[in-house]
Amino acid sequence: MSDIQQSYGLYVTDALLQQWRADPAHAPGRLTSSPWPDHLAIDTITPQGAGYSVSGHIVMMTSAGESGQVPVVILVIRDANTWRIAAYQESQTQ
Repeated sequence: MSDIQQSYGLYVTDALLQQWRADPAHAPGRLTSSPWPDHLAIDTITPQGAGYSVSGHIVMMTSAGESGQVPVVILVIRDANTWRIAAYQESQTQ
């Protein structure tokens, strides 16, 4: 099982998982060992089509503490009787 499948398989749609497998640089997570994503802080949730658009920011951490935030927009849809992430977009600027 690939690292991407193991890390994200329960949370994202199969289509998004395939996109990230084809281009792992666009999957969220560590590009280097530090900083790493610690958690998602949600700012807004808005109905969109059959799902919800979630805006927020990923809080990045190092061993010394918080090291910044990455703004994100996520589309969440109902898939196979559970809620999954269908689209993920981040920006390196706030």
